[in-house]
Formats: sequence, C-alpha cells, structure tokens
Amino acid sequence: MSNSSWESSRRQPFRSWRVVLIALAVSVFVAFTAAKPLFAKPTRDALLAVQSSTANSTANSARSGISGQIVDSATGAPISGGQVIVALEQPDGTGTDTVFTQLITNSSGKFSFSLLPLDTTFDVVAVAISGSGAAYDATVVVGVPSSGIDLGAVPLIEEPGPSNAPAKIEGTITAGSGSAPSAIRVTVAAIQTISLRDGLSIPVDVPQTVTISGADRRPVTIPGEQGTSADIFLNSASGCPSSARDVNCGKYVIVAPAGNPSVGVLSAGKVFYRQPSPAPALYSVRANAFMPYGTGGSVCVPSFQSANADVQGGPLKLSHGGTATAQPITFSGCW
Repeated sequence: MSNSSWESSRRQPFRSWRVVLIALAVSVFVAFTAAKPLFAKPTRDALLAVQSSTANSTANSARSGISGQIVDSATGAPISGGQVIVALEQPDGTGTDTVFTQLITNSSGKFSFSLLPLDTTFDVVAVAISGSGAAYDATVVVGVPSSGIDLGAVPLIEEPGPSNAPAKIEGTITAGSGSAPSAIRVTVAAIQTISLRDGLSIPVDVPQTVTISGADRRPVTIPGEQGTSADIFLNSASGCPSSARDVNCGKYVIVAPAGNPSVGVLSAGKVFYRQPSPAPALYSVRANAFMPYGTGGSVCVPSFQSANADVQGGPLKLSHGGTATAQPITFSGCW
C-alpha cells in the first residue's frame, strides 16, 4: 500500500465523526430556535396564571386584618385635626382588656390592622381629641374577628358643654423591697368597665376581682391621649412623699375622656351601638412592674397593682377638663 493510500484510509473515520458532530449541532440549533419563543415571551395563559396567583396571595393576606374609619357621631365626618387613637385589645388572665397593638389614624380617620393572628377576636377601642382641643369619649366594639373585616364608620361622641377638654388622672408609684428601694419600670393604664348587656348598671371594680365566665361586664384599657406620661422608671427617691421610706418613686399622668364609653356589638356583619351610661365616668388605674430598662419578667410580687379611689378615698371619677389624683400605688415585694 502506498503512503498516500494509507493516509487516506487513516483520515476516513475522522471525517465520519466530523459529519456526525456537524449534524448533531445543526439539530440542536433547529430545536432551540423552535423553542425560543416560549422562553422569550410568556404565553397569555402563563401571564393569567401569574396574575391569578398574585391576586390570590393578596386576597389571603387581606383576610387577616381589621379596618374602619373613626367619625364624629353627630356629623358623620372625620374628626378634624388633633389625634385619633385606635387600639386592639384582648383580655388577660384577670379578664381585663390590655392593649395588643395600637395606631394613630390618618387624617381621614381611617385605620387598618394587618397580619393579625388568625382565628382570634379583639375588642377595638378608639379615643380622640380634635384639633380644637375637644375630647371624644371612647367607643368600644367588642368581639371583632381578625379574619378580614371592615367595621365601616365607627362613631365617637364629642363631650358636651363649653368645657369639653379632656381630663387627667395623676398619681404616684413607689417601689421597695421592705428594707431598701427598688429600681423598676412601670407602665400605667386607665381602666373603664363597660356593660355587655343593655340596661345593666356597672360599677368599676379593681381588675383582679372581675369574674370572666358568664360576665356581663368587661374592664377595658382606655388608650392614653396626647400629654400622657405613663411609662416611667422608678430609680430615685426624688419626689417621694415625705412619709415614704426606703422606696423609689415616680409620677404618672394619663389624659383620658371624662365620659363613659359607647359600646358596639357585631352581629351579622353589622355593628350595633348603644349610648354610653350617664355620668359619672368612673375609672381605675392599673400599674404593671417590669425589669428596669426592659420589658422582661416581673421583679415584683404581685407583678401589678391597682387603685380605684382618689386620694380622699372616694371613687376615681373624672370631670371635663379636670384632674383627679389617684391613691398612691405601692410595690413592696420587689428586689
């Protein structure tokens, strides 16, 4: 065999593989070209599926929430200027409604709470002071489910008379261990008791005495309004009463309406409101003790104390534009 013949036979297998590779490359190119529109431009059905999925996701997130609008009961219009506070509350172990979360409405009185725990209910509590300084009594809507509901217009009643400014509750907190002062943090809340049944006259009791099961009354926290100073640190004896010994002291101020709350009950998707009880507006004050500079566990036993009388020993009641001084609250079992 000549050299040229041998070279020709040696190169033949490589030429065959080259043809195969070229054919394979052409096949891949053709397949990719045919499929390219599917990647470059989604089909209408694909777009609709994405839109539907997004809509369902939005709907699911919207189901967990409570919304509404606070209005003046006389005019049906938003309360102009000032500040409107709306709180979501739930009973604690004593049956007293405590604040879960709260917010300030927008200028139109609208509010919206989202991402709430599912399968639970809240009491919605609203208070307001208008831009002219007029106070509005609280409105409480009880038993509102968290699973996406719009309460619509929630009316607040403006306090009557020329002197319709908000009232104040003032008081002193002391903390000690019996032989030495204690440094603690205290949050103070104003409590009013509402009737859950028409025509029932309800006195204000110390929150610990409330019966939960089958109760016709419910103590609720009235959110402190502008001018409230009720989150205090007791780390000094400065300002203590002259009779106080081996304690730290602090003073609080709670700005609150001088009237009784209106109560709304949700039924078949609508809220039915009852007129508030006539004067006087009776209150109690509840103070909760915490670790200093934090919100951790209790440093006192018991961890909260209450007062439902003024310094003269009479009922703790408020008058328009007036100030009531509550009996001192003492934490003695602290460390």
